[in-house]
Amino acid sequence: MRVTQEWLGRKEKRPDGSIAQIPLQWAVLDSKSEEQLAENAFSIVSSGGKVLVGHDAQTRVLAEPVLRALRDKGLKVLAYEVPCAEGDESPVATDTQVETLEAIIEKEEVDLGVAVGSGTVTDIVKAATFKKDLYWLSYGTAASMNGYTSAISALYVGGLKSTVPVRAALGVYADPEVVAQAPLELQLAGFGDLCSKPFAGADAAIAAILTGQKVWNLPTEMVDSVFGRVLDDAKALGAGDPDATAELMDALWVSGLSMTVAGSSAPASGGEHLWSHRLDMARHDQGLPPQSYHGTQVGVACGLVRPLFAATAQLDVAEVQQKLSAGF
Repeated sequence: MRVTQEWLGRKEKRPDGSIAQIPLQWAVLDSKSEEQLAENAFSIVSSGGKVLVGHDAQTRVLAEPVLRALRDKGLKVLAYEVPCAEGDESPVATDTQVETLEAIIEKEEVDLGVAVGSGTVTDIVKAATFKKDLYWLSYGTAASMNGYTSAISALYVGGLKSTVPVRAALGVYADPEVVAQAPLELQLAGFGDLCSKPFAGADAAIAAILTGQKVWNLPTEMVDSVFGRVLDDAKALGAGDPDATAELMDALWVSGLSMTVAGSSAPASGGEHLWSHRLDMARHDQGLPPQSYHGTQVGVACGLVRPLFAATAQLDVAEVQQKLSAGF
């Protein structure tokens, strides 16, 4: 059993007394995952319901089995290809893209959203369905990021790279063979993103200490439970092994869930992510595409923030808190 499945529908009490509810009901890593997706979609909207399947030019072919499985269940299906700006090879997740999809969802009376792709398509579909108060399902095509299971979308809002709250997926699905065939750069981006989690967890713990809050270890422990396995599989992952890629996807799903449990992106996104977002905005302002995939940039930024944490580890916590109380 995959680790993600251990967290389906779980409830956890946070230190502040609030309850973290994981909405995820299905997590399927299997060669026939599109059939399970269709089965679950049918259980949500029933016969005659309309499902919007969002994809981009790169995942158009990969969306075909999903579209076919949904139609076989008797569901109405609307395929939507996320457009690129003129001159761009890939779409960008912006507030304008979300507004465009919102209008289509309303006009076509869509009942459920499905995202077929990785980061950009997922961010756009889950933000638009959230605005229209719809559930959505994810069919991941690359182990490149942890947003498949998170309750946030990374979007350019008025030109500023932002994370906005959305509804987390009700189900996540992936075919290990499909994911393993994605460009190696995408898998390495997912690996780089996952490598940031110890730093993000430390960042969150330091913030709690400095603000006088209780450090909550559960979100970090969730990622720790899968982190070691992915590091052990690094060589096989680089060779495109489907089993290693499936382990990475499972770990990224768990990482996304850790944010839902925490109620923020803190356990999975620290200073290293800010460095990546700042680089993206600088490129965006110049009319240029991102320097690299988000996870790749985050992986590089781990090397930049590591000395800061090494120095912080040598500090006396009580002394720091005393100085903060004194106004220093």
